Amino acid sequence: MRTGEGQVLRVSSHLTSVFFLILLTVSCGSGNNVSALHSTEAGTTPVSASVSDSFHGTYRLSGIYSGDLSIVRAEGVQYVDSVKNTVRIELEIDTLLDSYKIEREYPIEFGKSSFAMTSGVKEKYESENSSSEKSYFIDTQYLAEMSDFQALLNIEWQKISDKTGGKI
Repeated sequence: MRTGEGQVLRVSSHLTSVFFLILLTVSCGSGNNVSALHSTEAGTTPVSASVSDSFHGTYRLSGIYSGDLSIVRAEGVQYVDSVKNTVRIELEIDTLLDSYKIEREYPIEFGKSSFAMTSGVKEKYESENSSSEKSYFIDTQYLAEMSDFQALLNIEWQKISDKTGGKI
């Protein structure tokens, strides 16, 4: 009887080892399914706080707010060129009183997690990463000085491409 009991114990320990191996494979996933990084709807690389090249690309207007204007509708695009150190913005803003089209290109310099205009013009343009380093969004404060209005705009841009589309 002892021989039979020893064989049962060996089979049971063998089955236990197989069970744990299956459990480990299921919980960790098989080698055939390589997990990829999750991407946002933009599908581009995140804006990084350490590399100015990651700012490079095209951004669409995601949100805009102004305490100075009653904005009814707004559309826009921003092109950030980390090679030429320039930013180009194109904004169309409809307010309760009028419509405005703003097209500007500024020389910029990059900070650790931001960029800002380098020239001393009346308008002010400062952008920085959103609260998360892995964000696809840039928050901008823009003081627009035009002949018919002056407004401080808080703008949120979403990165949609790593290219600038040849606009700059």
